[in-house]
Amino acid sequence: MKDSDDLINEKIINNGGKSTVKYSSWFNVKNTDTNDQICIDFKNHVSNWENVSPESVNVSLDSSYSVSFSKQDIINAKLKELELWKTFNVYNIVPNTGQKLISTRWVLTEKTVDDMKVAKARLVIRGFDEYNLQQSDSPTTSKDTLRIFLALSSSKKWQCKSIDVKSAFLQGHAIDRDIFIAPPIESNMSDDFLWKLNKSVYGLTDAPRNWYLTVKDSLSSLDLKQSSIDKSLFYYYDENKVLSGLYI
Repeated sequence: MKDSDDLINEKIINNGGKSTVKYSSWFNVKNTDTNDQICIDFKNHVSNWENVSPESVNVSLDSSYSVSFSKQDIINAKLKELELWKTFNVYNIVPNTGQKLISTRWVLTEKTVDDMKVAKARLVIRGFDEYNLQQSDSPTTSKDTLRIFLALSSSKKWQCKSIDVKSAFLQGHAIDRDIFIAPPIESNMSDDFLWKLNKSVYGLTDAPRNWYLTVKDSLSSLDLKQSSIDKSLFYYYDENKVLSGLYI
């Protein structure tokens, strides 16, 4: 610290400020000897410190969950998530030449599948580590649009359906910037290699927008038209120019 000559060993727990550049140097840390926790502004209060490569953080399920999972259940959930990353070509393996890294963490949740509680793991990027701000806006359906949607569906006797896209963000468009992360320890990969992201994954600020643009392009390829009033609304006309469907 700037007001002391003594060296202290602290472990960073998480980001201590808001996810903006202004507070990006604030971190919650824990003293490895006393376990005392404080928040430190590394930029203004620390005179000399070394930034080491971030590693995967294992996060336990919250104690509020009604079901406890074994260590093997959690490992299997993580391995399943890593397999999805491979399936959707989320990253390329590149040599570690000292690239600037964005840290990651595991988020574990409880999910119901066939009336059974199972563990679900998601590898999330700490988007606040990215200093270059990205455009992140994406449209959300308004209440008025939803009312019109339901009214039209009722009057035309359409059947309303909803879908849930699994691992949606992993299926978005390729990103146009370089983002490197340290492979999680569960991947059993050497420290000589890093992952360069191909997709705007969970945790990045522009991930929702990137997924919206992916959906927009897919619907446009199916000849659906986008509303000029509400960008989340798409409509379809048949060959006779008759309104035949809506999508929100």
